[in-house]
Amino acid sequence: MESSKKAYMKTLATILPILQKHKIKSVEVSFEGCGDSGAIDDITFNPSLPDELETLQIYYHTSRRELSEGNWLWSNIEETGSVQDAIEKLTYEFLEATQVDCYNNEGGFGKLIIDTKEESVTLDVNVNYYESYNEFSSKLGIITGEEI
Repeated sequence: MESSKKAYMKTLATILPILQKHKIKSVEVSFEGCGDSGAIDDITFNPSLPDELETLQIYYHTSRRELSEGNWLWSNIEETGSVQDAIEKLTYEFLEATQVDCYNNEGGFGKLIIDTKEESVTLDVNVNYYESYNEFSSKLGIITGEEI
């Protein structure tokens, strides 16, 4: 998983100066999942993404894993896409690197926040769980109606 971590950090280092140049103060990515699936719900730029940044194509880093002789091998690759594509991809890779299961069973939710002034990234992942307990139990005899 180390290669994956390096890929999303390289992507962050690539897009940070682009966001700063276009005076983007922060980017917030929200995601959620449950029942064996999950997805990014929204990517919000503050202030809004300028038109020229929406169409700008950049090179960014991502990772790929392949099964070889029973072992997963990670490799970094370079892709071309929009800033939004790069942010989406790095969010998924950062989530995978945490190994927190926020998409199976009851699922979970969270946010990734890129702060361009602090030059930091924050990832918060929440996992849902449901708890149940027996509030009442009784066994009655059908003929007598009394507790057995």
